Amino acid sequence: MLKNESDAMTQDFIMINHPVFFAADPARYLSFVRDADSGRFYRKLFIPFALGAKGTLIALETGSTRIANPLQTRYWSMVPYQLGDGPGRQAVKYSARACSATGDTIPKRPAHDFLRDALRNTLQRGDACMDS
Repeated sequence: MLKNESDAMTQDFIMINHPVFFAADPARYLSFVRDADSGRFYRKLFIPFALGAKGTLIALETGSTRIANPLQTRYWSMVPYQLGDGPGRQAVKYSARACSATGDTIPKRPAHDFLRDALRNTLQRGDACMDS
């Protein structure tokens, strides 16, 4: 029996709404972050070199994906996770999608925080469920 919540064993998963991450390895990601967050326009020109051709195409595709409701899209883990130790260990990637096939539409003139509003409205109507 757990003494308190801090004794619970939990795992957080970082997920995105694209099946693959745009950076192939930590060094490319770090280079991308440095270029993107530099605040200098000329540094942003180096982003395609930081990510490579394939990574740049994936980043453009990921950035252009529009969703109407965070609870009505599919998500994938950004990195694989190792289950177990030793010779029987396995690497897995997770995916989660909405249990319901219902889908909202993106407003013609979406407010800056329309995703927050869609999330709140969905949860006010009832529970949300993601299936893996």
